[in-house]
Amino acid sequence: MLNVMKINDQGLVQERDGRLFSSQSDLYWLPADDEEFDRLGCQHRVLTTILGLVYGVDELVEKAINVDPETTPAVIDIGTGSGHWAIDFANVHPQASVVGVDLVLPNPKTHVPNNCSFSIRDANLPFEEYRKSFNVCHMRSIDQGIHDYEDLLYRVQDILKTNGVLLLSSGDIQLYTEDFQPMSFDTKEGEPGWCATQAILRQVWMNNGKTSTSKFKWEEWLAKNPYISSYKICDAYIPIGPWVPGLSDKHAYAAKLMQTNTIQLVEAFRPFLLSEGYDSATIDRLSTTAKTEISQMKPRVYARWRYAWAVRNSVEWVPKESKE
Repeated sequence: MLNVMKINDQGLVQERDGRLFSSQSDLYWLPADDEEFDRLGCQHRVLTTILGLVYGVDELVEKAINVDPETTPAVIDIGTGSGHWAIDFANVHPQASVVGVDLVLPNPKTHVPNNCSFSIRDANLPFEEYRKSFNVCHMRSIDQGIHDYEDLLYRVQDILKTNGVLLLSSGDIQLYTEDFQPMSFDTKEGEPGWCATQAILRQVWMNNGKTSTSKFKWEEWLAKNPYISSYKICDAYIPIGPWVPGLSDKHAYAAKLMQTNTIQLVEAFRPFLLSEGYDSATIDRLSTTAKTEISQMKPRVYARWRYAWAVRNSVEWVPKESKE
């Protein structure tokens, strides 16, 4: 397998199997190219349609960014990906200064407002220069790129101001049935209930199960975080395709976008499957079958997204090593 390292306008990347990846992390295994940014843009439209830009806590966010009329409110989007969330927030809140950070710079195809910027940064490293800098911190789907997610939740409290709002969201790497039950990872090909899409996700989960399940520990981690005054965690089940009877126009639109996003995700997993030892013919067969399943909505399945908010208290932040 040929890896080609190069520097482009978005930073240091490596080419592998026709896709570009960040060369700065040994954890994050999804691409970091325009094709992936398009998929992330599609995913962003799904989530903003279903959950809203700030996951339904508009009043909390408004309070956080309007606490001091003499100071420009600051917002950080950690793991900004395609940059769509940062751009949308900057457009909705022109009084705020918004920065999106990631291992690779986005390449937006839409106008970037003057109050929005992007920089290269690894969230596994300290944020020392950002102490008490931000009114809002957003993190979406960054699990797989983080060595210690609990530690990250601890460290981002240092960069939030008092009453600052932390926003989290992440998709489950598993499909759910019509009655909201997780599909089995153990069903073998040829057995009743086998699903090629789930088989692909299973392989991803086996390789990256620890980080892909971090979201299910948010309750434990947020509850014991000494710098959080309140929080709430919710789940949303989004149909992959408009198969649910009686969907509103808005929800049917989101379901169709999720269908498109899932097909694109299957393609994005191809280099990963090759790195796991699958041959091209097997990947082609699985991918073709999975895309047919998704397009025809057979089986009928949901994608599960977990999202959360938390509010920073006034307790002075102390590094963990100082506490121990």
